[in-house]
Amino acid sequence: MGLLHVSPDMTAGELFVALATLALAYFAGWPVRRTGGLVEALDRPFVVPTSHSWVRGVRIEDGALLCGLQNLGTGLAVVEVVQLLTSPRVDLLDKPFAYQGHAIAPGGSVDIRSLLSTGEPGAGTRFLMRTGYISVSGECYVTDSVVVVEKDGVAKFGGHRLG
Repeated sequence: MGLLHVSPDMTAGELFVALATLALAYFAGWPVRRTGGLVEALDRPFVVPTSHSWVRGVRIEDGALLCGLQNLGTGLAVVEVVQLLTSPRVDLLDKPFAYQGHAIAPGGSVDIRSLLSTGEPGAGTRFLMRTGYISVSGECYVTDSVVVVEKDGVAKFGGHRLG
């Protein structure tokens, strides 16, 4: 038995109704198939570095990185790793990452302080801050943010990209 059986005694009207019904079923199901991915995207976290709550801006001083992590997405994020990478991909933050497993609710944030494994970078130094996190469904995400150190240990972010 196939999807559509055409018999010799079928009229043109019956064939038209059968084809129209199949077309209607296909196009009625199209939005459902299309929004299946959107439902998953609705629960997707998006974590970006922000200013620390009790210092002005993002700071790299006294041998540590002080910043916040904010979840701009709509799903819960569980932070796995934060890296401060130089151009040859050397991580400047000490291990282990103290905030591993920390959950950030949608719209929520957390302040972090992570020690640097090397001395403090000078003004004009550029880094890539990589934040790895997972969603409740177990999907892994990475946000890459450009960090530029300005004078007096204040750093600014130049953009965020979901990797």
